[in-house]
Amino acid sequence: MSWQTWVAYAAVVFVVIITPGPAAALCMTHAAMNGSLRTLATIAGLLLSSLTLISLSAVGLGAALAASGTLFTVIKFGGSAYLIYLGIRIWRSPPPPEVKAAATQEQSAPATGTQLLRTGYLVGLSNPKDLFFFAALLPQFVSPEHDAVSQLLLLALTWLLIAGSIMFCYAVMGYRLAAALARFGPRNLFNRLTGGALVAAGAFLALFRRSGT
Repeated sequence: MSWQTWVAYAAVVFVVIITPGPAAALCMTHAAMNGSLRTLATIAGLLLSSLTLISLSAVGLGAALAASGTLFTVIKFGGSAYLIYLGIRIWRSPPPPEVKAAATQEQSAPATGTQLLRTGYLVGLSNPKDLFFFAALLPQFVSPEHDAVSQLLLLALTWLLIAGSIMFCYAVMGYRLAAALARFGPRNLFNRLTGGALVAAGAFLALFRRSGT
């Protein structure tokens, strides 16, 4: 793989990941409720889901799963229902600890690292478009003239570094936004915004149709 190819891949990945979506909303919400550092567990779950999808694509299962209309429908509506469930739960939950105290220091929260990891992983798998992205994108950047395994490792590492950095930035943004809303707006406004974003993402996912279907 040439460095020009790698730069092009990194640029595409950056644009895809930095676009706000369910993962960004989840990181912002978990940071407001648990602190930005504890949200690293959520980010780890998101990255683990990416590794899962990349691995499926690497062994050829990604394209097969993407081509299955029945499995696509199951994943689509299952992910949609989970996002809507998360959104409603966040909407109805009390204001985050930081919002209640309007503090600048992170406070402890009842959510465990395992719970945050699991939620991040499930949200990461909830959008079948990610599966299509990995199945269609990775092969285009793998040169048949070089070792495929080393190239896939480089592409996966690039994705993880960019995704992890951007998601942590979203987490810090969510933590600070929650504190700002505590001073200038209703205490539950942050929950309304992020919960509504997840519900909207779930509704959009339910309406999503593959091209040609």
